[in-house]
Amino acid sequence: MPAEHLTRRTFLRGAGAAGVLLSGSLLAACGAGGASTTGSSAAAPAATARTAVGSAASSAASSSVVASVASSATSSAAATTAQAASSTATASASTTVAPAEVVGTGATRVEWWQGLAGAPTSPQQKADRPTLDAFVKAHPDISVTYNTAGTGDVDEQPVLTRIAAGTPPDVVNAADLLLASWSLTKAIVPLDSYMQRDKFDTSHYWPASRTVIQYAGKTWGMPWTNDVRGLLYNKTLFQNAGLDPAKPPATLSDTKDAGDRITKSQGDAYSQVGFIPWYGQGVWLWGWGWAFGGDFWDATTQKVTANDPKNVAALTFFQQEVQRLGLAKVNAFVKAQSQGKLSGPLAGNMGMWIDGNWNSASIKQNAPNFDYGVGPWPLPEGGKASSWSGIWCYVMPQGVKNPDAAWTLLGYLGGADAQLINCEITGDTPARQDASEQLLPKQVAAFGPTVKDFQAIMPVSHHRPTMPAGVQYWNDMSKTVQDVLNGKQQPQPALDQLTTTTQIAVDKALKASS
Repeated sequence: MPAEHLTRRTFLRGAGAAGVLLSGSLLAACGAGGASTTGSSAAAPAATARTAVGSAASSAASSSVVASVASSATSSAAATTAQAASSTATASASTTVAPAEVVGTGATRVEWWQGLAGAPTSPQQKADRPTLDAFVKAHPDISVTYNTAGTGDVDEQPVLTRIAAGTPPDVVNAADLLLASWSLTKAIVPLDSYMQRDKFDTSHYWPASRTVIQYAGKTWGMPWTNDVRGLLYNKTLFQNAGLDPAKPPATLSDTKDAGDRITKSQGDAYSQVGFIPWYGQGVWLWGWGWAFGGDFWDATTQKVTANDPKNVAALTFFQQEVQRLGLAKVNAFVKAQSQGKLSGPLAGNMGMWIDGNWNSASIKQNAPNFDYGVGPWPLPEGGKASSWSGIWCYVMPQGVKNPDAAWTLLGYLGGADAQLINCEITGDTPARQDASEQLLPKQVAAFGPTVKDFQAIMPVSHHRPTMPAGVQYWNDMSKTVQDVLNGKQQPQPALDQLTTTTQIAVDKALKASS
């Protein structure tokens, strides 16, 4: 993924990964960070640096916004959606929006805090202007202060500080992981009354986008963009190994067999590796846990289920593959793949890896002749077709001066027209299924047929749990996986510990909000 993408959507994907390099890119592999996985090697240092900051574990939600401001330890709040097209997407003819520019002449003013904007020349800022132009044309009584907040990442602190001071922006982008915590601290307001009044239909959203915004029986955000993950594979290596390049393996057993046929060694080193389960987006236990049939959160009982037996089985699979492949040998191989102009799988010596749909645009940009395909997440015996998505939403902070106008902007951003304008320029996947399907022919023409393959996975994709202490859960799970891969813990006690510590944080947040 181009480094430019990471400047606007770092997300918490690198959280807790700074100390260990398991896959050659555990940092950049965390989340959208495909820069060292599928981008040029020049982009990798920037990606690594940004994902390394990730986020400190979030403190438990406090009972008030003011206390939340004082106690919050989160830095980069957020789940990047696939703004993959970045520099490859066709830029709008509209001029780039400068920070704090006012768009429109309407007497009613709302402020759109766009923490994802990145640099003035970023695809997101190029997309924001025509998006806003269309909005104020449809609503001439409203003008919009466009504020990029001076950062490419979304940081809880400045947003919560302004809410506590009584001067909140009217519309703010937020990661899915933040919705429940922000609702408990009363930092944001529910949108149900507005949706019911205007008969806003959420059935047009992808399933994950539709449910991620729900917590405690209320709706807390407007889905904007999301991503999805699948199995990418090198067709040339498949053909060389006598495998069908038109048929990716569907089961985990077949994936391992294909990987073994592709893997080659020279002495004590790998010259070619078929499949490293924890490489790229495979490093996150979420996807593997769901594929094994597990789950991580019971929304009805408000209980953490990290130690679900199926999740333990998924982490045990990781441990077994580390022992079988040899961690040091794999690390040496991946490090060697980062030395050339193209790094990671684009170096041409990796058969399969788990990664996200932003790669369609990234590979088109960095290695247009790279012959690869995309298939669903490989399933173990008895597994369940699945994937997972990071979802960006927009929310209405508590205390906005013009809530009706803020809702008008939110409703527009949640509509197909706005998401089509945005995603045609940025290359993201709209949170709306109808907009995604309408945009598909253009994105396939721009980035290749794998866009369609990724989109086919969307109906079975999960989202990270909408729950209190979601950021802490995300960070601590990352560390848990690292500890098991490095032989510091065993899967069962590690996930037992994760369940206990996360439940304590959840209970603390719930108690503070009661």
